[in-house]
Amino acid sequence: MRENMKKRLAVFLSILFILPTIMSVLPMTSQEVQAGVTYMGWNMTSYNYSGSSRVIAVEAGQQFNIGDFVMVYGGSSSTIASMVKTSYKSNKTSVATVDSKGVVKAKKTGKATITIKYKGQKLSCIVNVEKAGSFGEKDIIASAQNEVNALVKNLPSKVTGKNGFSLLKKKADYYKKMTDYTDDYAAKISYDGFLKENYSTTSKLAVPDASKYYRIQALLTTFAEKNSPTSTRSAKVLKVKSLSGKTSGITMKLNKAVTSDQILASNIENSYYNQDTLNQNTSKSYITVYDKTAGNKWYSGMVTLKKGSRSATLVLTKYKFSGGAGKYVKVKLKKGHTYQIGSSVYWTKGKKVKVK
Repeated sequence: MRENMKKRLAVFLSILFILPTIMSVLPMTSQEVQAGVTYMGWNMTSYNYSGSSRVIAVEAGQQFNIGDFVMVYGGSSSTIASMVKTSYKSNKTSVATVDSKGVVKAKKTGKATITIKYKGQKLSCIVNVEKAGSFGEKDIIASAQNEVNALVKNLPSKVTGKNGFSLLKKKADYYKKMTDYTDDYAAKISYDGFLKENYSTTSKLAVPDASKYYRIQALLTTFAEKNSPTSTRSAKVLKVKSLSGKTSGITMKLNKAVTSDQILASNIENSYYNQDTLNQNTSKSYITVYDKTAGNKWYSGMVTLKKGSRSATLVLTKYKFSGGAGKYVKVKLKKGHTYQIGSSVYWTKGKKVKVK
């Protein structure tokens, strides 16, 4: 029974591992193509609601941009409300005001509902303004604030090939620190600024500037959407000219040499997997590989791109348990077997190769 559970967990983790890549390479749906179709949703680690309204608690005298916590999806792109023209309104300005840019200022204790509108879509948030200093955890909050200050220092208005890598590295380092629960402040404050109690995120926004984490993420995503080498939504998507396979892996001949902007975009899209090995010359992404000879048995294929190269390498991986923990390990391809790389909707167009 334990072995079956391990197998099920391995399958789940495999799906989870490649899901972001799957989502990034899928073509636009008919809904997305429709002009003006927009979706809005909350993007924060705090999941506190009152009815249909999100709830954020903040101390009097503090301010934050509520638009940083709202994702906007439309067409083939996504961003946050604070980076597009959005309307905001407070129903009780004596408690909390909100300006045209989404900046909420907590005036005095009480409750105010902030309404956010964008292209016919609407969200609401109840802002609970509490007494200044009532959150406690003064030293913990100060330590987290220092980390946030370093993150948002000299924040650019646009990501380019020149500033993008340093910003991505800064974001990755910050996220790693703020999710390292051996540090007191990381254990008690989420990376987007909310206090935790018993490792569960509360509605208390103790470090308001941490909302800018999502602004950095949105800036990077905008760059990646335009320059991705593996997303069919990108004008810079690469094409696979031919494949050759050995038991050690597959070589993918590309139509063009990989550029530095494509490497950066790929690292942004796959930052979770590349965060410990980020560099400006290579990137790793994942794609499903099917063993056609073995009845479509599937693997997570790891694709490595190198700046300036007209080829990419692909190795098979699988999730393996050892000593109570699991990790992805390389798998040898089988001689004489035919493998399909992705499907027709992927950047690889589902090309096949027979291993020699």
